[in-house]
Amino acid sequence: MTKPTVTITNGHGFLSDCNDKTGWTEDPAKTLTATSLTVELDDWFKLTGTASATAKKTYWERNFTDISALTYPSWIVRLKTSEASTGLGAKVEIVYSTGATEILFGATPVFSTLCTVKTGTIVNAGGALWISKIRFYGVSDAACNAKSVYYDFALLHKGVFTFPNTELGKEWIPPPRNVFIEIPSRVTDVTQNLGGKSAKWRCSCNLDIGRLSTTSGTCTGDDWKRPQGVDSEYQTDTVKGEVFDDLSHNSYHEPFQWLNTGMGRQIKAVLDEEPRFREDGDKHTVDLVFKEYSRSNKSNESYVERFGLNIT
Repeated sequence: MTKPTVTITNGHGFLSDCNDKTGWTEDPAKTLTATSLTVELDDWFKLTGTASATAKKTYWERNFTDISALTYPSWIVRLKTSEASTGLGAKVEIVYSTGATEILFGATPVFSTLCTVKTGTIVNAGGALWISKIRFYGVSDAACNAKSVYYDFALLHKGVFTFPNTELGKEWIPPPRNVFIEIPSRVTDVTQNLGGKSAKWRCSCNLDIGRLSTTSGTCTGDDWKRPQGVDSEYQTDTVKGEVFDDLSHNSYHEPFQWLNTGMGRQIKAVLDEEPRFREDGDKHTVDLVFKEYSRSNKSNESYVERFGLNIT
């Protein structure tokens, strides 16, 4: 059985949480009609349009301060579409400072009526180094009337940190919120359901297990330091688990990260409580708690979408 992989994003270059369309402008050469971009539930962009035939399209783009494609080579987008097909599909593209473009995904329009996640690495085949814009598309695969693409967030980031282990355990906690009211002379309490709390994921890791076989053959690298998978002379982190110091410190301007729990759930998450680095004699561990993040009421999604159970 394959060992489950736990990963988390780190190092934001550009993030749109799709709650504010200020600064977003539409394609002046659009071929869709009756187009609009609205913010739904303070959490989603809803891109709507009507198409007379296949391959009709529009995009909304955001111009931002240039970021390095070398520093921020990774991307992730969460989305859904109003139709399973025969409507508007999703496509996301970046624009370099040179004017060159690169499709992140959607060369063939992407459809999913369940919230789904697309991830990848910037190809940068043309050699351009600075990213200036991002574009959210709606692209038709047939004639359609007032169909929509929904974008939850787009993140350009430094990379994904893979936990070398969660050897000391991990647990997933999706708690409901119930109040039990005691009534005099009544047998059993009155149960009042008040919705649900944000889910939590806890883990405890052994920082003394993290070595890799490396290109030099001397096995000097330690995957609790970044970049992972290289010899120590090429690693820029000073201490093991430094990525969690990074996440904790930068939480003031990085609202959330994308967490793959390795337990079949994937969510927007923030560090909760205090990361605890412990030294017990010659043993070194770190205890972590991540908490689910959402701008909107998650009752607007199914539990499958909310916890990413459909994402492979």
